[in-house]
Amino acid sequence: MTVVESGDAVATPRRDLPPSMIERMTLVLSAFDSRTSRLTLEEVTYRAQLPRSTVHRILLQLVRLNWVEHASFGYCLGRRALGLAGGDGG
Repeated sequence: MTVVESGDAVATPRRDLPPSMIERMTLVLSAFDSRTSRLTLEEVTYRAQLPRSTVHRILLQLVRLNWVEHASFGYCLGRRALGLAGGDGG
């Protein structure tokens, strides 16, 4: 978040800017919880409150990096994410 200074006054941060890439990635990963093992693209999109195309693009990258797994019936947390939680991932 950036604070803009103008003279002696400090302007409030702009809230209408889209979230950063890391914020968007965090919203996507946060869509997965312990109660849900698999989510469809539409479910992740709804939970993350981001555009479908953005969620799809982020999920593709997360799958490539093993943070998320994808099968015909949905997405779930991958080896890397589960490894952080359990201490044995790669």
